[in-house]
Amino acid sequence: MGIIKEPKEVYLTVESRPLKKDEVKLINDYIKSEKSKKRNTLLRKKTRAKSKVN
Repeated sequence: MGIIKEPKEVYLTVESRPLKKDEVKLINDYIKSEKSKKRNTLLRKKTRAKSKVN
């Protein structure tokens, strides 16, 4: 990993902290909902394509 040079007069500060349990739950719930939305749209497209063929 290389060294990141900061532009003049710009100071970058990164502070990482562990996530709290409720934050982890919110992130997991969001990911699950997005996956289910994607899955549902793919299923709809497939069923529409099948119905057009029949």
